[in-house]
Amino acid sequence: MISLLNIKKGYGLFFIFGICGFFIGLFLFFGLVMIPFYDYGRSMFWDKVPTVILEKDMVEVSGGRRHSSPSYSPEVSYTYTDEGIRYVSNDVSNYDNVLAKNPNWLDRELEHSRQGVNTFFAWVNPSNPSESYLVRSIWKGTTFLGTLMGVVFAFVGLVLVRMSLLKAN
Repeated sequence: MISLLNIKKGYGLFFIFGICGFFIGLFLFFGLVMIPFYDYGRSMFWDKVPTVILEKDMVEVSGGRRHSSPSYSPEVSYTYTDEGIRYVSNDVSNYDNVLAKNPNWLDRELEHSRQGVNTFFAWVNPSNPSESYLVRSIWKGTTFLGTLMGVVFAFVGLVLVRMSLLKAN
């Protein structure tokens, strides 16, 4: 086994950057791909419960850049009844932070579950009825970006580690 002390001068940074890149790649892959897939799969067998939307709005969020197009974040409050108990929630999606470029994103996402004017379906966790989502989906763009960036960072990190270990001999 090669110890870090045997790595030639200058190649130790390759090893350190390689390890950091590898772990950043794993973090990106698990954070942007695996956790949303886990949440999506976990909610696959949740109950679809009729929901009444109390308030909904798409609020413009400043991106911080002067010339960037604005992003929108949904603010929703809805109520549903499960086993005779009334719940109020504001969880929009299985993704923690929902940002959309289109101000009509929420209306478009909710259209497929519309029952009436303000009545929709929500996915409700049967073992914890206070946990629910209005929009249950996998975002293809985020999944693609997370996979691509995770693989690239992890691969480059492993190449740097391998280079540093080969040069140590």
